[in-house]
Amino acid sequence: MSTFTVLSEIDITPYLKKKNGMSYLPWSSAWSLVKTRFPDASYEVVKTEDDVIYFTDGKTCWVETQCNLAIKQLDLKERNICKNGDEFYMGDDGQFTMYIDTVRKEFAQSSISTHRWPLEDSIVPMFKKVKNSRP
Repeated sequence: MSTFTVLSEIDITPYLKKKNGMSYLPWSSAWSLVKTRFPDASYEVVKTEDDVIYFTDGKTCWVETQCNLAIKQLDLKERNICKNGDEFYMGDDGQFTMYIDTVRKEFAQSSISTHRWPLEDSIVPMFKKVKNSRP
């Protein structure tokens, strides 16, 4: 069953709150529902270019988060997504693969790595950094 299917089948009705006549799902409730089903899921607060943890348009403010349900966390092999998971296994993170975030202009060993580097002009030195940082 896909991640989307798992999450879209949750009845959120009991968790809804009302404000100004509108219903909404509080972040704490949404995150609790995700973590119950995917305990290794993670998130981080997105910061502005000025390193501020909230965004504003001058009228209101909001916080943005980036959620991560990485393949490693989804246990695809255990969920029988592929008949033979070893056929598609590309090695441990950073061995033959790396993560590149073109929006944030950074790269890392994997999408769940906390250590990131700024993008460089060539993939070769970037991958050398990733490979050399492996334990």
